[in-house]
Amino acid sequence: MGTGKRTMAKNAEVVVSPCPFCLERAPETGFVCSECRLTYQEHALYTDKALAQYTVQAPRYDKLAALFSAVALYPVQRYRKAAIRALNIQAGDTVLDIGCGTGLSFPLIEERIGPEGRLIALDYTASMLEQAANKVEAHGWQNITFIRGDAANVAALVARPVNATVAAFSLSLVPGWQQAIASAAGLLQAGGRFAVLDWQTMKARGPVRVLSPVLEWLTKRYGLADPSVNFSDERPWSEVMGTYLTDMSYRDMHLGTTFLCTGVKG
Repeated sequence: MGTGKRTMAKNAEVVVSPCPFCLERAPETGFVCSECRLTYQEHALYTDKALAQYTVQAPRYDKLAALFSAVALYPVQRYRKAAIRALNIQAGDTVLDIGCGTGLSFPLIEERIGPEGRLIALDYTASMLEQAANKVEAHGWQNITFIRGDAANVAALVARPVNATVAAFSLSLVPGWQQAIASAAGLLQAGGRFAVLDWQTMKARGPVRVLSPVLEWLTKRYGLADPSVNFSDERPWSEVMGTYLTDMSYRDMHLGTTFLCTGVKG
Protein backbone atom coordinates (compact mmCIF):
# COMPACT_ATOMS: atom_id res chain seq x y z
CA MET A 1 0.00 0.00 0.00
CA GLY A 2 1.12 3.52 -0.67
CA THR A 3 1.28 6.25 1.90
CA GLY A 4 -0.95 9.28 1.71
CA LYS A 5 0.12 12.79 0.89
CA ARG A 6 -0.40 15.03 3.92
CA THR A 7 -1.51 18.63 3.58
CA MET A 8 -3.00 21.19 5.94
CA ALA A 9 -6.49 22.68 5.93
CA LYS A 10 -6.69 25.53 8.43
CA ASN A 11 -5.72 23.93 11.78
CA ALA A 12 -6.53 20.35 10.74
CA GLU A 13 -4.36 17.79 9.02
CA VAL A 14 -5.63 16.33 5.74
CA VAL A 15 -4.46 13.01 4.33
CA VAL A 16 -5.16 12.51 0.62
CA SER A 17 -5.92 9.01 -0.63
CA PRO A 18 -2.80 7.23 -1.94
CA CYS A 19 -4.88 5.42 -4.53
CA PRO A 20 -3.74 6.70 -7.98
CA PHE A 21 -6.83 5.26 -9.60
CA CYS A 22 -9.06 7.23 -7.22
CA LEU A 23 -7.13 10.40 -7.93
CA GLU A 24 -6.61 10.04 -11.67
CA ARG A 25 -9.59 7.88 -12.69
CA ALA A 26 -7.58 5.80 -15.15
CA PRO A 27 -9.77 4.81 -18.12
CA GLU A 28 -8.93 1.10 -18.32
CA THR A 29 -12.32 -0.63 -18.22
CA GLY A 30 -10.86 -3.87 -16.88
CA PHE A 31 -8.76 -2.18 -14.22
CA VAL A 32 -9.29 -2.97 -10.52
CA CYS A 33 -7.68 -0.57 -8.09
CA SER A 34 -5.09 -2.29 -5.91
CA GLU A 35 -5.84 0.08 -3.03
CA CYS A 36 -9.63 0.07 -2.71
CA ARG A 37 -10.52 -2.93 -4.95
CA LEU A 38 -13.13 -1.07 -7.01
CA THR A 39 -13.50 -1.41 -10.77
CA TYR A 40 -13.40 1.54 -13.11
CA GLN A 41 -17.16 1.37 -13.58
CA GLU A 42 -17.75 1.49 -9.82
CA HIS A 43 -15.41 4.42 -9.43
CA ALA A 44 -17.05 6.24 -12.32
CA LEU A 45 -20.46 5.82 -10.69
CA TYR A 46 -19.15 7.15 -7.40
CA THR A 47 -16.82 9.93 -8.49
CA ASP A 48 -18.60 11.30 -11.55
CA LYS A 49 -21.99 11.71 -9.89
CA ALA A 50 -21.47 11.94 -6.14
CA LEU A 51 -18.21 13.86 -6.24
CA ALA A 52 -19.51 16.44 -8.70
CA GLN A 53 -22.83 16.96 -6.94
CA TYR A 54 -21.45 17.13 -3.40
CA THR A 55 -18.76 19.55 -4.58
CA VAL A 56 -21.51 21.90 -5.74
CA GLN A 57 -23.71 21.31 -2.69
CA ALA A 58 -21.03 21.62 -0.02
CA PRO A 59 -21.38 25.36 0.78
CA ARG A 60 -25.14 25.01 1.33
CA TYR A 61 -25.30 21.38 2.42
CA ASP A 62 -26.22 22.08 6.05
CA LYS A 63 -29.16 24.26 4.97
CA LEU A 64 -30.34 21.63 2.47
CA ALA A 65 -30.14 18.92 5.12
CA ALA A 66 -32.16 21.07 7.51
CA LEU A 67 -34.74 21.74 4.78
CA PHE A 68 -35.13 18.02 4.02
CA SER A 69 -35.46 17.26 7.73
CA ALA A 70 -38.15 19.90 8.15
CA VAL A 71 -40.17 18.95 5.05
CA ALA A 72 -39.99 15.21 5.77
CA LEU A 73 -40.63 15.66 9.52
CA TYR A 74 -37.37 13.75 9.89
CA PRO A 75 -35.59 14.16 13.29
CA VAL A 76 -32.12 13.58 11.90
CA GLN A 77 -30.29 15.10 14.85
CA ARG A 78 -32.07 12.76 17.24
CA TYR A 79 -30.93 9.80 15.14
CA ARG A 80 -27.35 11.09 15.02
CA LYS A 81 -27.39 11.36 18.81
CA ALA A 82 -28.64 7.78 19.05
CA ALA A 83 -25.78 6.58 16.83
CA ILE A 84 -23.13 8.42 18.84
CA ARG A 85 -24.66 7.27 22.13
CA ALA A 86 -24.50 3.65 20.92
CA LEU A 87 -20.72 3.95 20.55
CA ASN A 88 -20.27 4.36 24.32
CA ILE A 89 -17.50 6.88 23.70
CA GLN A 90 -15.35 7.90 26.66
CA ALA A 91 -13.16 10.94 27.28
CA GLY A 92 -9.81 10.53 25.56
CA ASP A 93 -11.08 8.03 22.96
CA THR A 94 -10.13 8.06 19.29
CA VAL A 95 -13.18 8.07 17.00
CA LEU A 96 -13.36 7.56 13.23
CA ASP A 97 -16.16 9.38 11.37
CA ILE A 98 -16.62 7.77 7.92
CA GLY A 99 -18.24 10.07 5.37
CA CYS A 100 -18.06 12.98 7.79
CA GLY A 101 -19.35 15.47 5.21
CA THR A 102 -19.55 18.97 6.65
CA GLY A 103 -19.02 17.72 10.19
CA LEU A 104 -22.61 17.50 11.41
CA SER A 105 -21.65 14.78 13.91
CA PHE A 106 -18.57 16.60 15.20
CA PRO A 107 -20.20 18.44 18.15
CA LEU A 108 -21.81 15.21 19.39
CA ILE A 109 -18.47 13.39 19.27
CA GLU A 110 -16.39 16.24 20.68
CA GLU A 111 -18.56 16.66 23.75
CA ARG A 112 -17.83 13.03 24.62
CA ILE A 113 -14.14 12.63 23.77
CA GLY A 114 -13.07 16.02 25.10
CA PRO A 115 -9.87 17.85 24.11
CA GLU A 116 -7.73 14.86 25.10
CA GLY A 117 -9.48 12.61 22.56
CA ARG A 118 -8.96 12.37 18.81
CA LEU A 119 -11.45 12.57 15.95
CA ILE A 120 -10.45 11.22 12.53
CA ALA A 121 -12.79 12.52 9.85
CA LEU A 122 -12.90 10.84 6.42
CA ASP A 123 -14.69 12.09 3.33
CA TYR A 124 -14.19 11.74 -0.42
CA THR A 125 -15.11 15.31 -1.34
CA ALA A 126 -12.59 18.07 -0.70
CA SER A 127 -15.23 20.79 -0.65
CA MET A 128 -17.17 18.98 2.08
CA LEU A 129 -13.98 18.73 4.13
CA GLU A 130 -13.46 22.46 3.64
CA GLN A 131 -16.87 23.13 5.16
CA ALA A 132 -16.06 20.76 8.02
CA ALA A 133 -12.77 22.60 8.56
CA ASN A 134 -14.74 25.83 8.93
CA LYS A 135 -16.65 24.22 11.80
CA VAL A 136 -13.42 23.10 13.39
CA GLU A 137 -12.01 26.63 13.22
CA ALA A 138 -15.22 28.19 14.54
CA HIS A 139 -15.27 25.86 17.56
CA GLY A 140 -11.55 25.99 18.15
CA TRP A 141 -11.18 22.21 18.15
CA GLN A 142 -7.53 21.14 17.97
CA ASN A 143 -7.92 17.36 17.96
CA ILE A 144 -9.35 16.58 14.50
CA THR A 145 -7.50 15.00 11.59
CA PHE A 146 -9.16 15.18 8.17
CA ILE A 147 -8.59 12.46 5.61
CA ARG A 148 -9.63 12.81 2.00
CA GLY A 149 -10.11 9.39 0.45
CA ASP A 150 -12.41 6.50 -0.39
CA ALA A 151 -14.09 4.82 2.58
CA ALA A 152 -13.30 1.46 1.01
CA ASN A 153 -9.62 2.34 1.42
CA VAL A 154 -9.79 3.52 5.02
CA ALA A 155 -7.43 0.87 6.41
CA ALA A 156 -4.62 2.25 4.24
CA LEU A 157 -5.33 5.82 5.32
CA VAL A 158 -5.70 5.59 9.09
CA ALA A 159 -2.41 4.80 10.78
CA ARG A 160 -3.68 4.15 14.30
CA PRO A 161 -6.32 1.91 15.91
CA VAL A 162 -9.56 3.57 17.01
CA ASN A 163 -11.96 3.08 19.91
CA ALA A 164 -15.12 3.69 17.89
CA THR A 165 -16.32 4.24 14.33
CA VAL A 166 -19.48 5.89 13.04
CA ALA A 167 -20.81 6.12 9.48
CA ALA A 168 -23.88 8.36 9.33
CA PHE A 169 -25.81 8.49 6.03
CA SER A 170 -22.65 7.78 4.04
CA LEU A 171 -22.11 4.09 3.25
CA SER A 172 -25.26 3.95 1.12
CA LEU A 173 -23.31 6.12 -1.34
CA VAL A 174 -20.11 4.02 -1.30
CA PRO A 175 -19.82 1.39 -4.06
CA GLY A 176 -17.21 -0.49 -2.02
CA TRP A 177 -19.35 -0.47 1.13
CA GLN A 178 -18.50 -4.06 2.08
CA GLN A 179 -14.78 -3.35 1.88
CA ALA A 180 -15.34 -0.14 3.84
CA ILE A 181 -17.02 -2.08 6.66
CA ALA A 182 -14.29 -4.73 6.68
CA SER A 183 -11.51 -2.14 6.69
CA ALA A 184 -13.10 0.00 9.38
CA ALA A 185 -13.80 -3.03 11.59
CA GLY A 186 -10.14 -3.99 11.27
CA LEU A 187 -9.11 -0.64 12.73
CA LEU A 188 -11.17 -1.09 15.89
CA GLN A 189 -9.49 -1.99 19.15
CA ALA A 190 -10.90 -4.94 21.08
CA GLY A 191 -14.17 -3.83 22.62
CA GLY A 192 -14.50 -0.96 20.16
CA ARG A 193 -17.93 -0.19 18.71
CA PHE A 194 -19.04 0.43 15.12
CA ALA A 195 -22.33 2.20 14.34
CA VAL A 196 -23.87 2.59 10.89
CA LEU A 197 -26.81 5.00 10.61
CA ASP A 198 -28.26 5.01 7.11
CA TRP A 199 -31.27 4.66 4.83
CA GLN A 200 -33.46 1.61 4.40
CA THR A 201 -35.24 3.59 1.69
CA MET A 202 -35.71 7.26 0.90
CA LYS A 203 -39.30 6.69 -0.19
CA ALA A 204 -41.78 8.55 2.02
CA ARG A 205 -43.87 6.42 4.35
CA GLY A 206 -46.70 7.01 6.81
CA PRO A 207 -48.36 10.45 7.04
CA VAL A 208 -45.59 12.17 5.07
CA ARG A 209 -46.55 10.18 1.95
CA VAL A 210 -48.73 13.15 0.96
CA LEU A 211 -45.44 14.99 0.45
CA SER A 212 -43.95 12.24 -1.74
CA PRO A 213 -43.65 14.36 -4.92
CA VAL A 214 -41.72 17.06 -3.03
CA LEU A 215 -39.56 14.58 -1.14
CA GLU A 216 -38.73 12.58 -4.25
CA TRP A 217 -37.70 15.76 -6.05
CA LEU A 218 -35.50 16.80 -3.13
CA THR A 219 -34.01 13.31 -2.91
CA LYS A 220 -33.18 13.02 -6.59
CA ARG A 221 -31.98 16.62 -6.79
CA TYR A 222 -29.84 16.62 -3.68
CA GLY A 223 -29.70 13.14 -2.16
CA LEU A 224 -28.24 11.09 -5.02
CA ALA A 225 -30.46 8.14 -4.08
CA ASP A 226 -33.38 6.59 -5.92
CA PRO A 227 -36.43 6.75 -3.59
CA SER A 228 -37.69 3.46 -5.03
CA VAL A 229 -34.61 1.51 -3.89
CA ASN A 230 -34.80 -0.52 -0.70
CA PHE A 231 -31.22 -0.53 0.53
CA SER A 232 -31.92 -3.34 2.99
CA ASP A 233 -32.48 -5.60 -0.03
CA GLU A 234 -29.44 -4.32 -1.92
CA ARG A 235 -27.11 -4.15 1.07
CA PRO A 236 -27.50 -6.62 3.97
CA TRP A 237 -25.81 -4.34 6.51
CA SER A 238 -26.26 -6.46 9.62
CA GLU A 239 -25.12 -9.66 7.89
CA VAL A 240 -21.94 -8.05 6.58
CA MET A 241 -21.11 -6.23 9.82
CA GLY A 242 -21.75 -9.44 11.74
CA THR A 243 -18.90 -11.08 9.83
CA TYR A 244 -16.43 -8.87 11.67
CA LEU A 245 -18.26 -7.85 14.85
CA THR A 246 -20.16 -9.38 17.77
CA ASP A 247 -23.12 -8.23 19.90
CA MET A 248 -24.94 -7.03 16.80
CA SER A 249 -27.97 -4.77 17.15
CA TYR A 250 -30.29 -3.60 14.38
CA ARG A 251 -32.99 -0.99 14.92
CA ASP A 252 -35.51 0.46 12.47
CA MET A 253 -36.29 4.16 12.71
CA HIS A 254 -38.74 6.65 11.19
CA LEU A 255 -41.36 4.23 9.88
CA GLY A 256 -38.69 1.88 8.57
CA THR A 257 -36.98 4.40 6.30
CA THR A 258 -33.84 4.48 8.45
CA PHE A 259 -31.82 1.99 10.48
CA LEU A 260 -29.13 1.99 13.13
CA CYS A 261 -26.86 -1.06 13.09
CA THR A 262 -24.16 -1.51 15.73
CA GLY A 263 -21.58 -4.11 16.67
CA VAL A 264 -18.58 -4.67 18.95
CA LYS A 265 -15.07 -5.79 18.00
CA GLY A 266 -14.31 -9.05 19.77
